[in-house]
Amino acid sequence: MNKNTAEIVQRDANILWWSRDPTLEVMENQDGTAGKNMKRVRRWVAKNTAIGPREWGGLNNMDWADHVTAFKAQWFVRYLDPTQSAWKEIVDEFILKDKKGKVKYPEGRDIILQKLSVREKARILANFPKGCEYIKVCLREFWKLKIEPIGKEGIATQSPWHGHVWQSAAPNHVRAYAKHMLRITRFADFMNRETRRPFTRRDWIRFIERAERRKHGVDPDNLMVMRRADEIKQVQDGIPRQVWVALLRQYTIEPEELRTGNRIYLVKRGLTTPAIVGSAGEVHKVRIDQVGRGHLLQKQYDPAEFTIVKAQQWGSKWGPPRGDSHAYDAEWVLPGDKRKEGKIGAPLHRLTINFITRYKACVRMVTPASETVWNQKLGYHNWEEAWRLKTLYATPRDRTAHLQLQHRTLTVAKHGPWHSTACAARGCREDENQEHLFTCARIQRHYWKHIYQFTEDLLIDHTPTATFWIVGLYNGKPLDKEAADIVAWAWRALYAAVVKAHSDETLMDFTKARLQFHQYTFSRAMAYCVKWQRWYRGQAMWMKPKIIPRKHQAKYMTTMDDEGNWAISSEVRNCYAAARKEYE
Repeated sequence: MNKNTAEIVQRDANILWWSRDPTLEVMENQDGTAGKNMKRVRRWVAKNTAIGPREWGGLNNMDWADHVTAFKAQWFVRYLDPTQSAWKEIVDEFILKDKKGKVKYPEGRDIILQKLSVREKARILANFPKGCEYIKVCLREFWKLKIEPIGKEGIATQSPWHGHVWQSAAPNHVRAYAKHMLRITRFADFMNRETRRPFTRRDWIRFIERAERRKHGVDPDNLMVMRRADEIKQVQDGIPRQVWVALLRQYTIEPEELRTGNRIYLVKRGLTTPAIVGSAGEVHKVRIDQVGRGHLLQKQYDPAEFTIVKAQQWGSKWGPPRGDSHAYDAEWVLPGDKRKEGKIGAPLHRLTINFITRYKACVRMVTPASETVWNQKLGYHNWEEAWRLKTLYATPRDRTAHLQLQHRTLTVAKHGPWHSTACAARGCREDENQEHLFTCARIQRHYWKHIYQFTEDLLIDHTPTATFWIVGLYNGKPLDKEAADIVAWAWRALYAAVVKAHSDETLMDFTKARLQFHQYTFSRAMAYCVKWQRWYRGQAMWMKPKIIPRKHQAKYMTTMDDEGNWAISSEVRNCYAAARKEYE
């Protein structure tokens, strides 16, 4: 999807999200291509705030451009998974080999996770054919994420030439010889796995002689061998201590440590066999298919005859043995999360499209400006807790008025399109601003006092303060879900009365506002009960039917039994009947 198409989709999404008249029109440019809809929209939360998560003060309003780039970047997360596909083999030819077909990166697919220089990345991209623009864009977006390992896990499988924790400053010819002739592609290749000690200069001389003899068929020159051994030993001596400490980590497990369901690899004489531990402690061979799924076979092994290595996993799929792949061994983190003091790593398979989109939104998100203004007017409040407010019965539309109030974007007379800036309550001549809708003595007497009494009748803890009814906090914590419902309905009903009064140039009708409030409480509570009743009846005739969970049965406004028989609280029913009678 090109940039112009993404902007058109984003424009249509903005109209559906923000416009009072969310109708889409087909627009065309002079050349016949699709054009952006020119309908204007008025946001009540800033763009870079709305894209953030609700618990930070945003609205989870997805940015389409971020979603498109996340989709592209995720292709190379899939490139690293254990599934075997033809497209991965084609990409291997362009990433791991040069234009002459020679292997350039023996590290394998893990190389795209290493800390490559700008020049190295450019050379990889230049190796793709000119027509492969899409796959090149996908690789660029993956690198823009700047994924990096965290912690000590996986250091052993990092490349000493391109790693995040340390990179050798050896000349290119030393790197090339070590990688291609001696197969040194990770830090673990500098240590003897049996003695768990670093290789000595004598060891490197022996390895070089063997490699040269295998390649050329004759004994190499002794001076050349010693010179090469000194170069490799110099690289080895430069490895920092923290890497050597990580290399001492043991990846093998003993037979007595095996547990039912453990996925393991049995290693013997250079051959690895995938296996799984049965319920009686027996070890069954496993066949891994092309998508990484394991299939249990009848053949069994005696684990005492093998070296046992834990199998890595990609979700539910089988990965390589532990200590074999940097992508699977390490925990990965995305930089730039300004809300988290300590970074928490996660396996690579958790980098889904949704995760990457959300991450991009969190990095770009701007803290709501309303936090500072409300703190100046009402005193300091912990808004990180206030934004976590959740409801039980209220619909998203019910919550809009209260959210606009929290973001200080509620249209009131002082800054609104109406002729008067005065409060619409009878006898009040003060300018109407957002906090005045709560502090006004007339509105308190004729409206809020009734809401307080209704909340008290339901035995819901509350206080008649702005902290409770505007910010949404009680004792420093977010309101109970049913208390949050009452706050949302109270503000929706009151704001509807305010808008009608100013639009019709009349006084505020508190009787109708109270009726609307009780209509919301009664209808939303009934809808909640009917939803659970339908759920129960839909599966009541199954072989093993479920009952309604106890935590959803006893509420302040509703009660239900195991089979979905429900009743609405007498306080809700009586107040609704009284409000209807009063309005008539």
